[in-house]
Amino acid sequence: MRKTSSFVLPSAATVNLQKHIVDALLVPRSIKFGRLGYRHYFLMLGLSALSTAATFYFRQTTMDVVISIVLSTALAVLLFLNVRVDLRTRALVTRGACVIGRVTRQRVRGYRTMWNDVRYEFNAASGINVTGKGADYTFVYLEKTPVLVFYDPNDPHRNVAYCCTFWRIRTGATTLLEP
Repeated sequence: MRKTSSFVLPSAATVNLQKHIVDALLVPRSIKFGRLGYRHYFLMLGLSALSTAATFYFRQTTMDVVISIVLSTALAVLLFLNVRVDLRTRALVTRGACVIGRVTRQRVRGYRTMWNDVRYEFNAASGINVTGKGADYTFVYLEKTPVLVFYDPNDPHRNVAYCCTFWRIRTGATTLLEP
C-alpha cells in the first residue's frame, strides 16, 4: 500500500484481493450494516425527534407550529429517501456483479460534516464503459485509485462503489470486508 500523509491508499493488489474474496462468496452475499450507517440514521432520527419535541414545547404561535411541522416533514422525507437508497445499494452489494473500477474525480465537500464526493468508472461485462458517483466517507479513495464496484448486470448504470455504501460484506462468521 502506498502512503500519502496519514492515509493508506488501497493499491491495485489490495483491491484485487478484495475482488477475489467477493468472487469466492456465494450469491446472495452475507452483509451487515456498518457502524457509520447507524450513526447516520441515529443523527437523522435524533434531529427529527428534537424537531417534534420543539413543536410541542415551543408552540406559542401558529407560525412556530407550522415551522416545526415543515421541518419534521422535511426530515421525514430525507430519512425516507436515504432508506430507499440504502435498500437499493443493499441489493447491489448482495446480488450484483463485482468489478474493479478507478476513481476519476475526488473532491472534499461539506463544511462541518465532510465527505469525499467521488466519481468512478468501470468496464461492465457487456463491454461498455460506465461511470458512477457517490459519497465516500472513508476519505481513502483519491483520483486514479482502484475501487470495488457492484452493479446490476442487466442495467450497469445502477451501480455503487463499495466505499460509497454503508453495507459491509461478511467474509466469515465475524469478519467484515472493509473498503
